[in-house]
Amino acid sequence: MSSLSRNRRASVPDIILSPTFTTVIALGLVGLIILSSIYKLGSSTEFEKQIFSADIALLADSLYAVRPDVNLIIEYPAPTQFGIKIEPRLVTVYQEKPEDGKSFWYNEDKAYQFKYGAFPPKRKTPKITFFKQGNTLGVLTTNINTATPYCEIRPHQKTSARIDYPAIAGIGQQPVDVATGNVQITAQALQGNPTATLYVNSNPESAQLACQIAQALFEEFPMEGYAIIPLNPELLSPDDPRLKTAQNQNIAVFIELTLPAIDVQAKAGISQAVATGVKDFV
Repeated sequence: MSSLSRNRRASVPDIILSPTFTTVIALGLVGLIILSSIYKLGSSTEFEKQIFSADIALLADSLYAVRPDVNLIIEYPAPTQFGIKIEPRLVTVYQEKPEDGKSFWYNEDKAYQFKYGAFPPKRKTPKITFFKQGNTLGVLTTNINTATPYCEIRPHQKTSARIDYPAIAGIGQQPVDVATGNVQITAQALQGNPTATLYVNSNPESAQLACQIAQALFEEFPMEGYAIIPLNPELLSPDDPRLKTAQNQNIAVFIELTLPAIDVQAKAGISQAVATGVKDFV
């Protein structure tokens, strides 16, 4: 009887060390770890920070997928208890410091300029406004004109344009050359609703420059619309002021601008728009 009892006691370590018993214990521990992780994930703010950083990054990504000629504004209901930092290719959501936050990556496209932004925690505004306007997108911080054109960016020949600011100061109904060099820009300004018609010659790079000048005009004035129209010299009369533009073999643009008033402020805006358009082009 005592011998049987000793055999039973001796078998307990064998049971504990058996593969089946060890597997059961290991699975139990793994189950407890998983349940603990799920509980912590569901009850902590770490999960929320990760979710919002991913969601905002995916929204930033989606702006690039919009058709190029479409402008838009999106209001995102961001939680005010978190700070949000949107920087190149990265969105971080945090409570106290960005270093302690959760981040998610997004892609960028060189054809667009992304406007970044930072929003502190416990702010009063419960939303972040995103936008796409022409070749610019990202976080909206100022008013925009949703009619701003999109310009396709293509490689082009090196240009050496010189802006003639005194000529722009005298702009009016009579066309004047406002840029010279291997780029010719002629402009005239009339009174009327704010619109711009940009005529171009057969050089394909002229249309690209015209588009970027149009973008700059939309930055300076509340434009209602624009058009880029190719010129055919055979269809223009000898006294048509656009004939010189049509016959030019280099990059050439003729700007016909209408504004409510052609005053000093308007001429300053025209100067800035032409200079910005040329700068972005060259």
